[in-house]
Amino acid sequence: MATITIGVPSTDNIPGAKLNFYSAGNNDVTVDKVILLLGTLSTNGSENPSGSINKLTLVVSDDALKTLAGVSSDIYEMYQGVANNGITVYFVAAESNSAADVTKALNSVIDLDYWLVHSYASQAGVVQAIDAVVAPSWKYLQEDYNYAISAVEDTVENLVTLGKSLNSAYNVVFALPKYDLSEPLVQSIATRSGLLANEVIVQSASDPTAGIQALAVGLAPVSNSQMFSRTDRNTLFNNGFAIVRQDNGGESTIERGRTTYQTNATGTADTSYRDIETLNKLAYAGQTFTQILNNDFFAVAKKIITDTSTAIPAGSTAVTLSTIDSACIAIYNQLQNELVVQNIKTFSKEMVVVYEGDGKVSVYLPLRLTKTLRAIDIGATLTTS
Repeated sequence: MATITIGVPSTDNIPGAKLNFYSAGNNDVTVDKVILLLGTLSTNGSENPSGSINKLTLVVSDDALKTLAGVSSDIYEMYQGVANNGITVYFVAAESNSAADVTKALNSVIDLDYWLVHSYASQAGVVQAIDAVVAPSWKYLQEDYNYAISAVEDTVENLVTLGKSLNSAYNVVFALPKYDLSEPLVQSIATRSGLLANEVIVQSASDPTAGIQALAVGLAPVSNSQMFSRTDRNTLFNNGFAIVRQDNGGESTIERGRTTYQTNATGTADTSYRDIETLNKLAYAGQTFTQILNNDFFAVAKKIITDTSTAIPAGSTAVTLSTIDSACIAIYNQLQNELVVQNIKTFSKEMVVVYEGDGKVSVYLPLRLTKTLRAIDIGATLTTS
């Protein structure tokens, strides 16, 4: 009998479909994700914000947020970027922007499926702290599939140094140039983080297969002398940063998104979780499998698992491994039709369904995600006559 590594211990006896992701190198699916702003309350003495520290709070209006967090707070500044996109927004205020206080704030948020938006990626240990809190959301005990979006501003040299210390599958950090003193309009890093996050979130929410690239974003331009060159942006991308291109007219575009993930647990270079699109597709596939399997096998009626050779009367609640196998192939086919995954023939051959005893079935799902077209590289020859 085949042995499958699934990551769900035999001591877990809660009924239902449970899914863990591993890197290999009504059937409607509900995705109810919200935006979570992480920041601090205003320290401006004239504002006296009334919001609470380490408490999940719904943003009901712009004016209400002014009262709760303060106009000069990073929370309010980020909100200006993500407001009015139709997605529910919450905030949680930390005591400070330290890694320890960020951890406390995020740990106060329980059982929420969110995109986290913050502006603290340059603070020591914050990306690692967020990773530690968010990573379990991709395991079977939570299955919320959360990730964070932020931005930092500095010189290319300093950003490359920072990038080497940021290695997270669940953190997206945009690299931005600093403003110089000649700019008439300067946006805070919190404002720019909110604007950039909004484009990623809206694109991801509209279609889990959509590419996070070539997205216009309304950033106040830096002077031409401060702009990152093509070589700079490529260097920054290869050191863990999502990149933004500003043209000579001052218009900005998200050139290509990515997470800060660069190496695996052994320190070997690894691209498995580099792309934001990978996270979006995995989250959608995970929710699709668990929701449909739960609906088909656990929500309607109690099921009996029997041997495949057992004759099952019509209308019976009995199922076999073949029943579950067929259900998983049907779900994969649905995902393939939505262009989330591909190559159903190989999936059908490699998928494994095993009865583990005590009414528990283990399933191995070899997902093959579709890829975003990144480039068409051309070599041309010139002949004169």
